[in-house]
Amino acid sequence: METTPEINSSARDVSLGTSPVNKNAMRRIILIVLSAFLFFGIAGIFSKKYLINRHILYVAGGSDVTEVKVIGVVMDSLSGSPAVFLHHESEDVYLPIWIGASEAVAIQAELSGVKSPRPLTNDLLKTVIESLDATLEKIIINKVANDTYYAVLHIIAHGVSTDIDARPSDAIGLAIRFKCPIFVSNDVLKEYGVSSGDAAKKRSEKSRKI
Repeated sequence: METTPEINSSARDVSLGTSPVNKNAMRRIILIVLSAFLFFGIAGIFSKKYLINRHILYVAGGSDVTEVKVIGVVMDSLSGSPAVFLHHESEDVYLPIWIGASEAVAIQAELSGVKSPRPLTNDLLKTVIESLDATLEKIIINKVANDTYYAVLHIIAHGVSTDIDARPSDAIGLAIRFKCPIFVSNDVLKEYGVSSGDAAKKRSEKSRKI
């Protein structure tokens, strides 16, 4: 028995997906998909920009500081005090910081790979920080006041960052043990940094290596 023409026509529309109901459903699906692509596309752009900016901020340490490297410790024959030399590679500028004898030994020992039979203060602090599930993210030598350098430890524990005031000698000693970045305020580097020629002269003529 044949179906009526109306039922047959409706069946053809359903099978071809051209019924008003299916057309509206398809429009809704297309709109939802396009909206989703648009939303995630915009979110992805902003997210990527945010992550890039965060990466630049971390690498640079901020707009007012510069990353430096520790190149060694020398003894100033004039003052009789040791000094640790920091180096800004791109500008070829050195920053000498005069420190105590025990702190100089701790820094130079780590740079030379010499291990003390008993933990030095920096080794002890590193062990304490790690035992608390924390890490030293970076240090910043941020200012000079009354001929005294100041530094800040950036410690992260359980996702929380804490800034701790420290002497540069202790901060540097910890930084080379954690192998974390060392930053110096641009103002400090500009005022107290010396050119490569001056630094070489100071090291060769007035100093002897520890």
